[in-house]
Amino acid sequence: MEELNRYKDHTESLIHDDIIDKETFRRGKTPFHVRYGEPAAILSSDFTLAAVLDILTRHYENKQILREIVYSTLKMCEGEMMDVRIRSQGNTLNWETYLNLVDKKTASLFFTAARIGAIIGGGKDFEIKALSSFGRFLGISYQIKDDLLDFEKGEKALEFLETLTGKSVDEKFLIKLKKFVEDYSRMAIESLKPLKESKAKKHLCNLARFSVLRKF
Repeated sequence: MEELNRYKDHTESLIHDDIIDKETFRRGKTPFHVRYGEPAAILSSDFTLAAVLDILTRHYENKQILREIVYSTLKMCEGEMMDVRIRSQGNTLNWETYLNLVDKKTASLFFTAARIGAIIGGGKDFEIKALSSFGRFLGISYQIKDDLLDFEKGEKALEFLETLTGKSVDEKFLIKLKKFVEDYSRMAIESLKPLKESKAKKHLCNLARFSVLRKF
């Protein structure tokens, strides 16, 4: 069930993001709204959200789970609005604003996915806190890496990243971004220190390392 929620949030946010950014490709493939049209894409996204909420309300009595999903959705919408405003006004970003945007648009989803998993799994307060922090830091690392990959492929991130410097992206700038990816990946791993050693913990640490090394 928690896997379904993660899929819902991810799918919904990608569809909306592609429409807002007027994307014609996503990872070399045709986006949903290009193939089926914007009205169908928007309605499909809304239907996905409603369907998952319906399932959760029928199978879970824990209202905290629903609150977490609502919190995540609100944060992602906040982040999207920030993105739209920045792009439309053509403002030069600073690092603080960029990281805040990444935190809301992407890290909030990772935060909630990890947090809900801990709650459903019967985690203690310190375990829920540790996994929530892990999700947030992993989400930040993931999104910055995503922007770097898009830049390397000549996709939309170039224009967006240039708003951080007010000039063309150079090697020094890219090195700084790569360091952010590594730093937040390390912070994600360090967040798991309170948890006992286990196969699951090892997998999570490897996932954080993969966020740095991935090529797609």
